[in-house]
Amino acid sequence: MAFAVNIYFDPETEALLQRYWKALDHANIPNKTQRAFRPHITLCIFDDINCDDCECYINQVSSQLSMHAITLDHIGIFNNGQKVLFLAPAPNEKMLRMHKEIYETLAQYARNPWKLYHPNEWVPHSTLANDLEEEELMRALAIALEIPLPIHTEISQIGIIEFDPIHTIFEVDIKD
Repeated sequence: MAFAVNIYFDPETEALLQRYWKALDHANIPNKTQRAFRPHITLCIFDDINCDDCECYINQVSSQLSMHAITLDHIGIFNNGQKVLFLAPAPNEKMLRMHKEIYETLAQYARNPWKLYHPNEWVPHSTLANDLEEEELMRALAIALEIPLPIHTEISQIGIIEFDPIHTIFEVDIKD
């Protein structure tokens, strides 16, 4: 099992992305794990983490994330082994600084961070579909191109999930 630290969008953006997830489902685009999650951006993943210490830290940092705006402005594809279709923000200095601080602090309470989420490797993204074959990717992309970009959103929550199976450990509302 592993643990992911995720940031979640405001309710309107979450509902919009879930509508497109449903459109992908109706088009028989497979998504082996994503539908069990809420739309999100993963900040880091660790093989193991002390959740009590992390929850204390997350509660403290949540006030610093207040009104953190994100603009999802492009569609992307990871094509390194498995094909993944995603929406992504153009990362800005504030987002990268927030990610690095959270990653480095939580790493003190965790074991075996996943390399793709290291501050120098991280590509912020919100997965639309994953584990796609070439033909599925093309069909999924046609649906994704209907998403009205840019999407201006805010971070509404931050939390930790454990997976597989998927289990929410905690979520903290971002305070104004």
